Amino acid sequence: MSPSRPGRRLAGLRAFLSVLLLLDVLAVAGAVLSVLTGNNTTSFEVPRDVAFGERSPELAGTRVELSSVVVRVEDPSAYQLLLDLLAHSFGFVLAAIPMIVVARRLIDQATDDHPFTPRMVTGLRRLGRLILGTGALALVVSNVAAVLLVDSAGVPGAGFFFGGNVVTQLWWLPLGLVVLAFAQVLEHGQALRTELDEVV
Repeated sequence: MSPSRPGRRLAGLRAFLSVLLLLDVLAVAGAVLSVLTGNNTTSFEVPRDVAFGERSPELAGTRVELSSVVVRVEDPSAYQLLLDLLAHSFGFVLAAIPMIVVARRLIDQATDDHPFTPRMVTGLRRLGRLILGTGALALVVSNVAAVLLVDSAGVPGAGFFFGGNVVTQLWWLPLGLVVLAFAQVLEHGQALRTELDEVV
């Protein structure tokens, strides 16, 4: 018996998540290998006034304004390499792994049984909280690592400035809220179905 169209879609979604999981694992392995093989540079951004002081260069004849400068550290220490990884989204790569694993398990659960169960609602809520928790943790770790990296290079006055875009680092927030909202909708649908069964 061939699987139904919804079943095929779930299988396709599970395969897609499996590919994402594989890419995440490869990214982690590549980052670790880069450190072990002696990556000889690391970099971060600082405001232009920190880099040049009051003699900040101007780009004459253009409307382009120099807002930040990339600082490269030659032969960084293992500590600086670790901070570099965490400051440049490595924490988000790690955080995505448990998210994908839990999502795959929910798909397996929906395939083996059916999605309209209290167990599925609980699983979706767990996934939503996991996304919010690990995403927030990765954001904090990334920005703290960025500050420590700048400080370890001895750049004075850089403060909490870092070149990363905080908005793009918040991808986990709407995703987690959407999953929690979907769990609430699913629970409401189950309650309505129970009431209808009691009436019938």
